[in-house]
Amino acid sequence: MSQFLTQLKDNVLVADGAIGTILYSEGLDTCPEAYNLSHPDKVERIHRSYIEAGADVIQTNTYGANFEKLKRFGLEDKVKAIHQAAVRIAKKAANKDTYILGTVGGFRGIKQEDISLQTILYHTEIQIDTLIEEGVDALLFETYYDLEELTNVISRTRKKYDIPIIAQLTASNTNYLVNGQAINEGLKQLVQCGANIVGLNCHHGPHHMQESFTHIELPEHAYLSCYPNASLLDIENSEFKYSDNAQYFGQVAQNLIREGVRLIGGCCGTTPEHIKFIKESIQTLKPVNDKKVIPIPTKALFNPSQNKVRQSLTSKVQERPTVIIELDTPKHLDTDRFFENIAKLDKANVDAVTLADNSLATVRISNIAAASLIKQYYNIEPLVHITCRDRNLIGLQSHLLGLSLIGVNEILAITGDPSKVGHLPGATNVYDVNSKGLTELALRFNQGINTDGDALKKRTHFNIAGAFNPNVRKLDGAVKRLEKR
Repeated sequence: MSQFLTQLKDNVLVADGAIGTILYSEGLDTCPEAYNLSHPDKVERIHRSYIEAGADVIQTNTYGANFEKLKRFGLEDKVKAIHQAAVRIAKKAANKDTYILGTVGGFRGIKQEDISLQTILYHTEIQIDTLIEEGVDALLFETYYDLEELTNVISRTRKKYDIPIIAQLTASNTNYLVNGQAINEGLKQLVQCGANIVGLNCHHGPHHMQESFTHIELPEHAYLSCYPNASLLDIENSEFKYSDNAQYFGQVAQNLIREGVRLIGGCCGTTPEHIKFIKESIQTLKPVNDKKVIPIPTKALFNPSQNKVRQSLTSKVQERPTVIIELDTPKHLDTDRFFENIAKLDKANVDAVTLADNSLATVRISNIAAASLIKQYYNIEPLVHITCRDRNLIGLQSHLLGLSLIGVNEILAITGDPSKVGHLPGATNVYDVNSKGLTELALRFNQGINTDGDALKKRTHFNIAGAFNPNVRKLDGAVKRLEKR
């Protein structure tokens, strides 16, 4: 067993806090990791300030030093050099008893990135190899929103190295991960993949982190870690700001230790002052080996929807040939011809009319408004397209709730044509999720819960369709994407 893990067996270790927060407050004009090459003295000074505040453990200034993030600053060819410099700076600042964690941040955030897992693993391995070559005491995988990404990174690393691994997820709320899975279950998966220490960091302040850990079991054959933000982010004088609550941060640290945390530090907004109060507040505490876990409140209870549910298109297709007609809503407010055509289709006993969502990135009347009128005045079933281009994760959920409220259950989840193909090429493409993510979101609504795991109190009854375009150059790729959905 490594010396680092041996220390955690009988002791609580205090880690450092944010590096970027301090650099930004001093006028940082690039990414924090670039300072490993351009201003190593400033990074070293921050490391020393945390050690002087009481940190037993410091992390390298490499959280955002992956290929994709550095490419935004024209530094994609400096990945290895930045990691090498980061470890050397940390070693120069460290005392003989200071442990150095080689930090690797996740590629994928809450917003789904259009980057393959294979690409992520390739670039992450370069970071890991460099950190280990330079002699870090352990690896810290932090701020991972995507459980799939982190489990694969851990598994691949564990096959190659025996170094201690700290794996920290970032949760969407106090009980659930971004994918809707309970935090406790996600942490168990990290241990199964080979992580020695598992926990949470970022997104939440100390109060909400404390609540999360009341529902987290002590893992077998692993330890718990926690790096909260200084607080929830607030806006003051039109600027984003964290609360000045270092003393409170230290008080909550005591409760986190009682919940089983053995490695505790800080994330965004934290400073040496926060670490100082943590060190002072927990110095007499010993790690716990047993705890009472509070079950997550059952939120996903719901009453059966009172909406009248018509026969789904899926069941119709299974019984007989089915006719579906696509009809775009108008680009203007003269809707007479549109509804005349709807009436003709209704009279012809067409099974459904499919309504595109600003097709080809062109502004049209809202298809949800058109669907509402069709439901109200005609017997034909509307199949509503939902594109990920025009709405963020908040807007998509609101859209789904609205569709359910008016009784529209047939939906088509599509990623959507980019804005540049339409008549407003400068319009913003959102793409918080793609069609696969939207499908998963609608399925969760059918279970009576939203993306945060909060109860909707009723289930939706969406019948979710997907699109497939066979007229592409690489048909194999299109088929694979279809299989994922």
